[in-house]
Amino acid sequence: MTASTDTLPTDVRKAINALYETFARYALPPSSSYSTQTTISEADVRALRSRPLRELTGRDLSKYAMKALTTWGDEDEFRHYLPRLLELLAVEPSWTDAATLLGKLSTARWRSWPEPEQRAIEEYLTAISVPVVQRALALDLAGLALGASNAGVALAPLVDAWKTTPGVQPVAQLAYLVGLERDALLRDGTVGRKWSEDARRELGALLRSNDTRRRFEEAFFQMKDPAESENVSLALGVLETMPRI
Repeated sequence: MTASTDTLPTDVRKAINALYETFARYALPPSSSYSTQTTISEADVRALRSRPLRELTGRDLSKYAMKALTTWGDEDEFRHYLPRLLELLAVEPSWTDAATLLGKLSTARWRSWPEPEQRAIEEYLTAISVPVVQRALALDLAGLALGASNAGVALAPLVDAWKTTPGVQPVAQLAYLVGLERDALLRDGTVGRKWSEDARRELGALLRSNDTRRRFEEAFFQMKDPAESENVSLALGVLETMPRI
């Protein structure tokens, strides 16, 4: 779903503005280092310097989002772009892989950053949890969950948001994740090894819950979209047969 920043929920807008305020001290560096042995070009670098930070689009930032800190730039440059990168996750669909981008936080060793910077990121991730499970943002639950796992962030706020947000959209979102993790769930009773151990524990407990299965059953009969109904039905079959570890 496409949304402009102006139409975002108030707490999400506040969290995004806090990111800009917190990371404002990281100015655009005079130059940007990058590996000439990759697909990064001088034109790519110029594109990021062609307009103010808050006017950069997903197209401008897509290559940087995938290559930051590995073959392009350092931690301070990443922190300069971070508010816009996280803002675009909420408002612009399909411009990057959310799990990869959020995983860059671990590459940047963000848990060693000043406490206000860590808090601003955590508050952003918490603020977007409910709109994500409602499918009110460009980012989906599966992408946010795996991204948080890659960043070393607890999934408790997202799990709580799923449990407490009414309607069928949270179920449709979780059903999609179940479909992605079907083989691991049927084999191990939790999501696969690409997830952190904390995420495997939190998601496994959610998906093995009797309350979750009941909610899937109830939502199935309320679904209006045939494709979503089919996804929920298939996911329910996984939840009913996966090991109860």
